[in-house]
Amino acid sequence: MRLSKYAALFAIAGIFASSSNAYADDPTLVHPKFSSGVASEYEIMARQVPLVEAQKKITTAVNSDQNSGYAGTWMDAPNNNLTIYWKGDFTGPVATAVTEIRKGGVQIVVKPAKFTQKQLLEAARRVSADPDSRAAGVVRVMPLYDGSGLEIATARADAKALVTPQHSGSDRARQVAGVDVKPISVDRHVPYARENDSGAMFGGAVVRSSNAICSSGFSLVWPSIGKRYLVTAKHCGTVGSYWANGQNIGIGKAEGATPDAQDGLFINVTSSGNAIYDGPGANRAGQFSKMVSAVSPNTPGEMVCTSGAITGAMCGIRVRGRVENAVGADGKTYNVWVGEQVNGYTAAGQGDSGGPVFSTGNGSEVVALGIIHGGSGNRTCSSPYSGTYRCSSDIQFTDINDVVATFPGLQVQVSP
Repeated sequence: MRLSKYAALFAIAGIFASSSNAYADDPTLVHPKFSSGVASEYEIMARQVPLVEAQKKITTAVNSDQNSGYAGTWMDAPNNNLTIYWKGDFTGPVATAVTEIRKGGVQIVVKPAKFTQKQLLEAARRVSADPDSRAAGVVRVMPLYDGSGLEIATARADAKALVTPQHSGSDRARQVAGVDVKPISVDRHVPYARENDSGAMFGGAVVRSSNAICSSGFSLVWPSIGKRYLVTAKHCGTVGSYWANGQNIGIGKAEGATPDAQDGLFINVTSSGNAIYDGPGANRAGQFSKMVSAVSPNTPGEMVCTSGAITGAMCGIRVRGRVENAVGADGKTYNVWVGEQVNGYTAAGQGDSGGPVFSTGNGSEVVALGIIHGGSGNRTCSSPYSGTYRCSSDIQFTDINDVVATFPGLQVQVSP
């Protein structure tokens, strides 16, 4: 058994992550509690299962229609429905798919949208490519799921530049985008890395190279060439780097990476498992693991969990949307999904980079959604290694579907 084999290792430095334990020594690492009559996060994620399957069918229909009026979807698992935002007459492949989905009992509401998703993506890319917008402090451009426009985020550190008489960052972005803009200000996100953990080869374990300590993501297989990989965050290392577990026992060499805008690094390993660690973070009691049963796309409104090696598994995180070319504190740009812990608790922190982002329908198995990239904010959490580390209630994560799309035939290793 996996747990028995590594029992001695985990007794020294446990590398599981907790989605249900409260940590008395760190008030920010508290599993969210729900008031009487409110569904638990596991119950909510169980309700999401048919909604996720419905969204898969909707996405397939959208991709088959070049002239689709689709703007986005909002998932509302507590109320058991999907809301589709649509510009123009609701016809074509998506309308047909919705008719069939409704026959299966899934509630779908269709609401009007001002812009299509395609229009907003094109507008977002124009803003991201505009040097004047960047100079004015724009660090993140996200199409809003309801098709109302773009959310334009400017860095708080650049606030002085944003109030120049010529234009603010959002004003410049509005001119370039040609769509409605919702301005906000945020801290530049920091790609999480570099904490002193230990671990093995399920997702959520510590992996280390000569100059970085991060978390392992999902195990990947490439059947056509007979190779196995452990994915972590690309900002943690480079192709050609050698990696070890938390006890400095070598596990493999990084043989490939995702394209520039994605944050995935592929470590070639001789063995891997179709599971991730759950329970508290490194060096805490009560660790366990869960099998990976499936892979799914991300949907705004969906509730998800993370499982970083340092912080442990944290749930109650709601997906807000996808960002093209978000500017990180390292000066690089990434395509990421944005999520936020709904009760303000910690979602992830330094050393969690590369760790799994997942949902669960039955509490015993998980669905792969992405890998942790970073977060925004200056919160401090306690660490069993360095005393404190940087953490946040919001996260950015790389879509696991983007990761495996890097090489045709690469796939997440799932349970039979």
